[in-house]
Amino acid sequence: MTSLPGDYEQAKLLAHHGPVSERTLLAGRTDLPPELLYFLAKDSAAPVRAAAAANPMQPQKAERFLSEDPAPEVRQALAGKLARGRGEALSGTSRDMLARLAKDQMPRVRHAIAEALKARVDAPHELIAALARDVDVLVSQPVLEFSPLLTDFDLIDIIRSGVAEGALTAIARRQYLVGEVTDALVETGNVAAIGQLLRNNQAQIREGTIDRLIDGAPAEPTWQEALVDRQGLSRHATLRLATVIADHLLDRLAQRHAVNPELARDLRDVVQRRLEEGMMTPFAQSGDDTEGLEARMAHVQTLHAAGRLDDASLLAAIASQDRGFVMCAVAVLTELSLGKVIEVLRSHNAKAVCALVWKAGLGAGVAAEIQQRISKLPARDILYPTTAGGYPMSASAMDWQLELFTSA
Repeated sequence: MTSLPGDYEQAKLLAHHGPVSERTLLAGRTDLPPELLYFLAKDSAAPVRAAAAANPMQPQKAERFLSEDPAPEVRQALAGKLARGRGEALSGTSRDMLARLAKDQMPRVRHAIAEALKARVDAPHELIAALARDVDVLVSQPVLEFSPLLTDFDLIDIIRSGVAEGALTAIARRQYLVGEVTDALVETGNVAAIGQLLRNNQAQIREGTIDRLIDGAPAEPTWQEALVDRQGLSRHATLRLATVIADHLLDRLAQRHAVNPELARDLRDVVQRRLEEGMMTPFAQSGDDTEGLEARMAHVQTLHAAGRLDDASLLAAIASQDRGFVMCAVAVLTELSLGKVIEVLRSHNAKAVCALVWKAGLGAGVAAEIQQRISKLPARDILYPTTAGGYPMSASAMDWQLELFTSA
């Protein structure tokens, strides 16, 4: 059948006695009288009822019993049609039927609603929230990834409820995620979701969180690639990343930052130091004895005189756990004695360590690295850089911290 029969009686005859294929086509027509559409909604064949359920001209009276049809494909067709609406706001009756269908035992029915509602701003929030928490990722994924109605509170609550990996990765793909939500995602430790988050350049990830992810990157190759390709990495994060990523990614990282001559030069320095360190035994085995460290001071002072004692050189030494180089460098830069530097680094005082590194003229990112990798402070005690990349303490507060050690 290619066109609607010429008169009502022919259409009525076809609706009663035509083959299933023709009745199905008839049920999809939008120019049928309401009574014929209602009649087709009660057809014995599920394909005919599904076409009738999807018909935007179907009377609401028929939609009510179609919402309880025994065939899942009929309920699915109705659910999708109701959720899409008729080019207008959802009516109260439609909302009630959608709320009931959103609890349907068949995921395909619930998915039809989620897919149709995922971008609508006039959907009921409670319905969207229920779909977002659906145990089947087929249902939750469209809403979690796209719905503008989910609040940051909703997302954090869903993340912390222990949802499946597919749900977490859907959230990680959302546009314009704020730091509180991305922190919650990172706290799950889900490798796939975190990798997806790092590839989402519209997601806000705090500097301290990036630092922690760089710490975990050596064990997660997919994170390394995502971090290398991520836009907006700070200079500190870029240099840190250069110390931990696989060799084959170094060129890619350097190419991404070739437009910044100063950063490109520092990256080359980190790469060169990595090559040099690969051919020598880390000094970390020597411990913190002052006599052994004094033997390195001349070399460190030479580097300082050449202008090579900077954030990049410290980050490279920290990455290789060369405690001796770090201690000598900080001593040279602060003009404090090695013994005093060792005392501060061993103090387990995050504020004092921050103040020491600040006095050395090094960045707040280096301070966070030294706290974690050299002073071995627990993560909860570490003072990370501010969102602007600066120190989290005032200059006067850091001066006071140093006085506690230097005045003794």
